[in-house]
Amino acid sequence: MKKNLVIHPSDISTTFLTPIYRELKNSTVIEEKSSYDEVLKKCQENNRVLMMGHGSPQGLFSVGRFGDVFWMPYIIDYMHVPVFRKQDENVYIWCDANQFVEKYKLKGFYTGMFISEVSEAAYCGLGVVSKSLVEQSNNAFSEILSKYVNHSKQKIYDSVKKEYEIIANDNIVAAYNHSRLYYL
Repeated sequence: MKKNLVIHPSDISTTFLTPIYRELKNSTVIEEKSSYDEVLKKCQENNRVLMMGHGSPQGLFSVGRFGDVFWMPYIIDYMHVPVFRKQDENVYIWCDANQFVEKYKLKGFYTGMFISEVSEAAYCGLGVVSKSLVEQSNNAFSEILSKYVNHSKQKIYDSVKKEYEIIANDNIVAAYNHSRLYYL
């Protein structure tokens, strides 16, 4: 059975992602307090790593939640690439994860810029959107992905794209996010 590692820096603005891994079988969840080296070691010990939260093209932000990385902005970065190249079913959910995954030629299911807050919608050119639209998009994405997270990256991608599109038809935020879901 696959061993799954979930890295989700504890942050109130990304708690909507929790349902994704709530029912994940054979998994370890890291939200905070582990050192950078411990996280790197745990990535090596697992078959698949699910990473989610806030990030940039350089990696997943630590948001000050990990022991020795209070001074470092990332808990996942280029140092993890050799480990991730040996894994092909990882899940990368953070803003601009596509740039990280594609730059290093990694494999898995991943997102591009992902609007999860009202301010991000304005930043991405959608103008002023309601908090309820953002929350509907966030919650639908997480609930849909949670149903397929134990499957292959192809099944995750196909199923999430199909079901999330239903929300995207009536939700401008979900439409934006839907067009930025990928897999390699």
